[in-house]
Order: sequence, then C-alpha cells, then structure tokens
Amino acid sequence: RICAGTRRRMRRSSSNASLLSGNTLPSSPGSRSPFSRSRKAHFETCLMQQDLRDMAVSMSDLTKAEALSLLSAGQARSSISSMPRNSSDGALKARHDMFAMNHQMRQLGHGRQSNSPLYHNPNDHYDEMGDPRYTDPETGHIFQSEQDLILYELLQGNRKYVKWLQAQDEAGLSARSGAVHLSQLGAAEHLSMVTLKECGYLQQIEEERLGQSGGPLRPTRPKALVISCSRSFAPMDHIFGADPRALLSVRVAGYTCSSADSVIGSVEWALADRTPPILIVVGNSNNDIVATAVQHAMGGRAPHKLNEQLEQQLSDSSLLNLVIPAVQDAMQRQPNGTYEEVLALACEMNVWRTVETLLSSSKTINEAAADGRLRVVGALLDVSSGAVQLMGQHPSLAELVKSTPSGDVVRTAEDAPVPAAEAAAMLYAGNLRYASGKGGYNQFSGDQKLLCKLCESGQNPVSVIIGCADSRAPIEMLFDMRPGDLFVLRNAGNTCASNKGSLIGSAEYSITHLRTKVLVVMGHTKCGAVAAAIDAAHSNTDLSTVAGSIGHLLADIIDSAKKAAASSPGTGSAEQTMLATRINVFNTIEKMIQYSDIVYTGVKLEELQVIGAVYDIYTGQIEWLGEHPQLEALVGRPMPMHQWHNSPYVVRGVSRLNNGRSPSAAAALGRLLEGNGRFVGGHWRYKPPRSADTAPWAIVIGGSEYRVPVEDLFDVDPGEIVVQRVLGSVAGM
Repeated sequence: RICAGTRRRMRRSSSNASLLSGNTLPSSPGSRSPFSRSRKAHFETCLMQQDLRDMAVSMSDLTKAEALSLLSAGQARSSISSMPRNSSDGALKARHDMFAMNHQMRQLGHGRQSNSPLYHNPNDHYDEMGDPRYTDPETGHIFQSEQDLILYELLQGNRKYVKWLQAQDEAGLSARSGAVHLSQLGAAEHLSMVTLKECGYLQQIEEERLGQSGGPLRPTRPKALVISCSRSFAPMDHIFGADPRALLSVRVAGYTCSSADSVIGSVEWALADRTPPILIVVGNSNNDIVATAVQHAMGGRAPHKLNEQLEQQLSDSSLLNLVIPAVQDAMQRQPNGTYEEVLALACEMNVWRTVETLLSSSKTINEAAADGRLRVVGALLDVSSGAVQLMGQHPSLAELVKSTPSGDVVRTAEDAPVPAAEAAAMLYAGNLRYASGKGGYNQFSGDQKLLCKLCESGQNPVSVIIGCADSRAPIEMLFDMRPGDLFVLRNAGNTCASNKGSLIGSAEYSITHLRTKVLVVMGHTKCGAVAAAIDAAHSNTDLSTVAGSIGHLLADIIDSAKKAAASSPGTGSAEQTMLATRINVFNTIEKMIQYSDIVYTGVKLEELQVIGAVYDIYTGQIEWLGEHPQLEALVGRPMPMHQWHNSPYVVRGVSRLNNGRSPSAAAALGRLLEGNGRFVGGHWRYKPPRSADTAPWAIVIGGSEYRVPVEDLFDVDPGEIVVQRVLGSVAGM
C-alpha cells in the first residue's frame, strides 16, 4: 500500500512534471488515454516495490509524455529514498538501474522538453528527480534547479499582474481613470500581498544605514537580470510581480546592444559581483524602435512612410543600425508578409539578435552560459495584455557557446568616435592604473583576431597627444593605452614651432579624418629643453649663436622661461623650470588654436576639447591643467561649457532650475519633483500602464545599481517617461 504522504508527493511531482513538459495527464473518466487508472496504480506499485521488470512492462503502452510525467521527482524519490543506506548489492544495483532508466527516459523526451523554458538539462549534476532545495513554497512544486524555480516564480508573478490589470479594467479603474493606491491592491482577489504590497524602500535604506539588513543601495544577490526597452509597457518589477530587490534592471532603447557597450558591461559586472542565475532579454510587441526600423526597411510597402528629414537622420543612427539586421531577418523569413506580420516577427528576432550579441561578444557571459551558472532566456511582452511569453533559450545555444570570444575588444574606424568627456575619462583612468602599478591591463595578449581587425578596419584614436620626446615619458605606457588608442606627436619641449609643418598637419589629420575629439598638450617635470631655456633666460644667451637647430628649438620656449623667471625672481632654477613647464603647455595650446583653422573651428564650435597636462616622471602621475584660461578670448565668443568646467560646482535650488527654461520643461521638472516628494513621504501609488500611444514628457537616465523602479521613484504612470538604466548612469550605449 502507498501511504498518504507518498500519494501527496506523487500528486505534487506529477503536476510538476506536467509543468516542465508542457503536458498534463488526462484524468477525466471519458479519457481515451490507454493509460487507465488501474494501470497507473499498478505502475505506482511497481515503483514502490522496485520491480523494474514489471515497471518496464507497464511502460510498454504509455505515450512518451505520460511516461515522463509519471517518472518524476516525488514518485521515484519516494522509492529510492526508502532504501536503507546499507542496502545489499542487489538493492544498490536496483537503485543504480532506477537512475539509469530515469536518465534514458529524459533523453527520450529531450526533443520536446527543450522547447520549454523550464527544461532541465540531463547533463546538469543535479538529482534527475528534483532537488528539495528548489521547492516553490506556494505550490510545493519541486524543481530540478534554482533557475527553473526562478523562472516559474517570475511567470507566476506575471500571471498575477495580468489578472490584476484585468481586474482594474473590470472595476473601471483602467489607465484612463488614474492610479490605484496600494491599500486597494490587497483586497483584490487575484493579488498576492507579498508580491504587490508596499515595499518600504525608505525603511530598507534606513535599515541598511544602521547595518541591520541589505537594501536598495546594497541589495542581496539578484534572482535575475532583465534587459528591456526604455519605452517599456511598465517596469519589469511590476510586470513580473517581483520585489525590486530580486531583479537587476537594464533598460535601453530597442532592447539591443553592440559588441562593446554599457549593456554588456552591466551584465559582466553583475556576473562578477553577485552572478544572478537568470538573464532575460525581454522584447515587446509593437516596439517603437523596431517599428521605425521596419518602416525604414520596407519603404513604400509600409503603411506610414517616413519623411525625408527623418530618413536622413535614421541613415546615420547607430541605434537603428543595431536593429536593422533583425528586421532583415524577419523580411527574409516573410518576404511577402504585411507590415504587421513583419513587425511582429522582427520584435522576436531582435530578442535573438541581442542574445547572440551577448554570447558572441563577451567571454564572461559566454563562459557563464556554457558552464550553467547563467541561463540566458528570451521573452516577449504583449503590451496589449501585459502577459510575458518565455521563448526559452536560443535555438543555436550550443553553437554560440562552443566558440568562446577573446574577452577583449579593439576600437576601429568602424566604431563611433569617442566623445570628449569619455576620452578624457579614459586618459585619466589609464594614468591612475599606470601610477598605481596596475598598468598593462589593456595590452594585447597576442590575439590574432584583434590584431587583424585593427589592421584591416582602420584606427579610431580617442585623443591626440602632443608630448615631449624625453625617453622617460613613454606616452602610450603612462596612459596605459593600447595600439590604436592614441595619436601621438612628440618633439623636445612639446612645442609648436610654426604655423605650418608636420606637427599641425598631423594633428589636423587625426581631428578631421579620424574624428578625434580631444587634443592633449603634455609637458613633464625635469624637462631638459625647458631647463635649457631657463638657463638661457638667466644668462641672456643669444640663441642664434647656438650650434645646429637647438637654438631654433629653444627660441620657441624662451618666452615661457622669461615669464617664469620674471614672475618668481626669488626662487631657484628648479621652481622656475616647473613654472615654465606649465606656461609652455598653455603657450603651445594657444599656438595650436591660432595657427590651425581646423583646431580653432573645432574649439569654437565645442566639437574639440584642448587640454593641458604635466607628467611627473618621479611619481608617474599626471597633473591636469584643464583648458586654456583665456579660451573665450582666443576664439572670440562666450564658452558656457568652458565656464562650467572652470567654475566651482554649486548645487542650485529648485527655483533656480526653472529660470531660463521653457514652460514645458519647467512643468516636467515640477512633476518629477512633486512625484518624488510623494515617494519620499510614502504616498506613492502602484499604477496600471497608460495607452501605448502615450507621449512621454521626460527622459530619465539612471543606474541599475539601485533597484527602485524609476517610475515609482517619481510616482509617474508607466509610459509617461522614457527610462534608460545601465550601470554608472551613463547616457551613451
């Protein structure tokens, strides 16, 4: 006989197997299944008695799905766990045969189960019949891995969210009639109080400050990392009905990424920091970015043709270029499809394109997916209902993880030019690595693919460096840069001798043809050329009498030396040489702007930033001098960004924020501030999404580090603002 506890485990594990396989056993009296109730009872008895021969006979007329459903976690576990640990050799052999038969049965169903997002890989080193550590507390289902359990919980949370949206429509509380306070949610029949209760963010932050627990600013290990679109239906925390601390959210326009951008960087950081077991790329139906790409690709076949101005803008759009391949894949699969059909398929293909980019571009992500630490899953959100359909893992996952990326990238002419602020930050960080003894991190490791790409695809340097020829100041090394990163020009004294010549011509080539946005003029301590100029200034040496071309070289530096000597007459030569080095840097900047029309125009239009610096050959650190103090006089116009860079940063009040801005911008800032006040005061509201046609009135760029949904932080309706979230709150991809 089978005890009551065993029967409960059987029923529980049978339903679990149905969830995993996507099949359910017919239980109605009129079922036509050959597996009758009597044969089911006989099969269960065989399991309990370890009668493998009779059990095999019982399996002979079962369908594959029925056999897999019965050979599930609780049923097999109840018989195996009942064997004493000191069993005889025959019992141990039976136990081994049981595991072998279970593995063979799962191999038989491999083709069908692989389509399920909860499919368990037979090669995983888990108990094939389920692991009690991964039991859903609400239903009692036993899963074979933590990843299966997390996906099940997220799906259940989404089901509750969809039911809640339906309840709001039925109750007349749809998006058109406004938001619903959290106190109303607990009374809803389909809601879980644990899922949608007020999360108490401020209390969590206070507990974190007191060291009592984790919080949004220092959260525990996330269950999943979710990549979704900036123009999303709602925050992923809402859509999956999850505690915000359970999800790490990355949101970018078009839920896409390139081979080296902040999306991949965010995922790599998450894997290095806390390693979430699940990565979900969530696309959404009728996505704005994908729809625009479809219209651009279909041309006259699209119902709404883009105007010429927008077409021109899109032709240069790096974001559109990332989405277009998915659209082309969709059009190839449906060459005669309508606009709606191509759009629907393109939204799905864009999910797979993003997954492919993640796995083929990042060594960290690829290895985590290959060894099972990370499961990368695609999903599609139906914006009309709020329901999420899991698409499973990539159909070609085995091929994608077979070839591991190099783990390194190289910047070439095919990439976009690096903005000035980002280039300056790279130089600053590289020198800190070098000065702290951690340089060499960015050097090539003999990767032939990267070297070939750099050779064939051209260069894309982040900065032009005009430095001294002194052998103690190796420029690429002291900035910890690699081949292709810097366009270096060197001469003794880092000076500009004339308005024509190789120095200016070389700098102009990098600025115009290589699209470089930063020019750095760098001197260094203990400079021999500057020290010689100081000596010449003290002795009033006639430089025309100096042999060779050295006199001409010193003539370009002598003015800086005389200014330093005159401004500090009571100091020694060492102090005057250091001061002359700084003055000489600014003199070279001034000559570059005056002698070169290209440099002058770039600075005037704020498309080029010219920065001064001095390298300390003893400490290895760089002293950043900034832009020329008289920059506005040199270009003949006001330079607001120059003033901002050279002025102390002062946090301005809210009233001053509104001054000088348009009424619509002032109103948007006011709404954000009022909403944040409600959030801080604990009066924020859980809101259903607005219509997909809602026009956003603000763009918010935030970080993924804090796990508070931005829509909650400002208490706005989902869809009213565009939210981009990556690590570091960076604006660009």
